Amino acid sequence: MRLIGRFEEQRELEEYTQSGELEFLVVYGRRRVGKTFLIREFFRDGLFFRIPGWQMAARRHLLSDIR
Repeated sequence: MRLIGRFEEQRELEEYTQSGELEFLVVYGRRRVGKTFLIREFFRDGLFFRIPGWQMAARRHLLSDIR
């Protein structure tokens, strides 16, 4: 799949990647609006860390999502 639309969000993400600074980005919002898909697709060829918001998850589950 590929991103369709989301031009404003893609522009913001592009600004972060071109800033030349280390950046920490938090993406939040309503459920099921495509936050994870947006990040995965935008950074498909790059390095990113995904830490799910599981409050009571075991450490091995949280660490298995780091890519």
